[in-house]
Amino acid sequence: MHAIDQPSFRAYQPSTAVLALVAVSLILLPGACRAWGLDGHQIIAYIAADHLTPIARRHVAQILGVADDPAAVAGAMARAAGPRIQNFSV
Repeated sequence: MHAIDQPSFRAYQPSTAVLALVAVSLILLPGACRAWGLDGHQIIAYIAADHLTPIARRHVAQILGVADDPAAVAGAMARAAGPRIQNFSV
């Protein structure tokens, strides 16, 4: 039987350019987190409300203090997404 040659592995050492790219990405990441803005978060709230089961919608309505009605829950969820997004600053 022949011995199988094992490839030699070297420790990966990132280049200065890779390190700089990672650093810049981490600095810019907080700005990218709010990329959807207020409108995007409200739209997602409406979509999420539309996909709630009746039991889940009842619980969400109770938590938000609104009627157990799909439109009321969706509106309350969208409004709940607003203030934190509007006041967010980098």
